[in-house]
Amino acid sequence: LEDCVVSDNGSLSDSPLHPAVRVDGIGHSFEAVRTRFEDNRLGGVVASGLDSFVLEDCEFVDHKGSRALSVSDCSDVAIRGSLFLRNAAGGSGGGLTVTRSDATVEFCTFAYDSSRGSNGGAIDLRAGTTTTAANNTFYRCHVPVSSIGSAILVNGGTLTAYGNVAVECERAFAAPVATVTLDSGCNLFWGNTENYSFWPEEATLTDIVADPEFCNPGLLDFTVRDSSPASSANSGGCGQIGAHGVGCGSVSIKPTTWGRIKNSYRE
Repeated sequence: LEDCVVSDNGSLSDSPLHPAVRVDGIGHSFEAVRTRFEDNRLGGVVASGLDSFVLEDCEFVDHKGSRALSVSDCSDVAIRGSLFLRNAAGGSGGGLTVTRSDATVEFCTFAYDSSRGSNGGAIDLRAGTTTTAANNTFYRCHVPVSSIGSAILVNGGTLTAYGNVAVECERAFAAPVATVTLDSGCNLFWGNTENYSFWPEEATLTDIVADPEFCNPGLLDFTVRDSSPASSANSGGCGQIGAHGVGCGSVSIKPTTWGRIKNSYRE
């Protein structure tokens, strides 16, 4: 799928219940680029048993009846530069659920994703899964009271979490199962009810607790100010933290010329 819109599909009276897109089978692969999945009543995409599953610059918006994206038993999962917005699952993983798969989730934005009845608001990683979650931004993701993992829930397997931003989420990162293997660092947290639940202390040594200074989160602009601790210049050697780089800065009141401005960008 390339430059497509998949929206307003499915009915809760459908039998059997199917998402908007379902792909499965050993030897098969699936790729979606710049495709928007929106308001599909029984979920956006369900994929299982694939040799390859790739998403680039896609959007999953306003899925309320089921998870926006569910991937299981896939060999090579890559989800990059995508937006998950206002998705709410009845169970866990309103934005994304990964089961028994090898997955990389990077430079994605999860905003207002939630679980209505369980743990794992934005991402639910289940047993048998090996996942790298790097440079993602989580904003105001939600789980019910006494639940955990509004941004990332690790139910089993192995997770490497590096360079993510979690802001105003509830109990943001969680790993409630003792069999989980974690490697974590250089994440930035701000305004969460809790940054971690059941997370090993040694995995938090390079994390940052500070305001990321989003440019305009109310308009879903999660780029950061040039003074942000999430920017490469201010992150203490962590590089860019989060899905978005510098997008705004202080306004200079010192008079200057266009030629001087151009020269400042020359090596």
